[in-house]
Amino acid sequence: VGVMGWSQGGTDALLCAAHAADVFTSVVTWAGAPDLSDMLTDELYEQAKANGYFVMDFDWREPLNVSLQWCDDVTNTDVLAEFANYTGPVLAIAGTNDTTVDPEWANKIVAASTNEQSKTYFIDGMDHTFNVFTEEDLHSLYNAIDATGEFFAETLK
Repeated sequence: VGVMGWSQGGTDALLCAAHAADVFTSVVTWAGAPDLSDMLTDELYEQAKANGYFVMDFDWREPLNVSLQWCDDVTNTDVLAEFANYTGPVLAIAGTNDTTVDPEWANKIVAASTNEQSKTYFIDGMDHTFNVFTEEDLHSLYNAIDATGEFFAETLK
């Protein structure tokens, strides 16, 4: 079984693999974000402590209530240190124009892996949403889908 996640879902995929290594044979992250602390200011954390949540605003969706538990997890979890215990391969896909999650995280994810099959895959000009709002033909998204399928085909034999 392979596990895959985008953005914070990549964080979740890394943690799933680390905690259930007997279940997951390989991992793929799309714009994986192992460190979410830049999304949590001291002010937001205090709001969550007072209210049980804070409200996160987005340009592309409705606001989201973010729980105090999320804040505590972000503050107290070293995702890459936990992932370092996973021995399966990881493919870390990132867009070179991602301004939400620094593409350098892809290199850090792979560096945390001990598996020789682990690798990065950078898509030139792609942003955090895989250019789905700007490319009519969705070639960046399809590029990521193809790379994901090829990696899982190689590693899930």
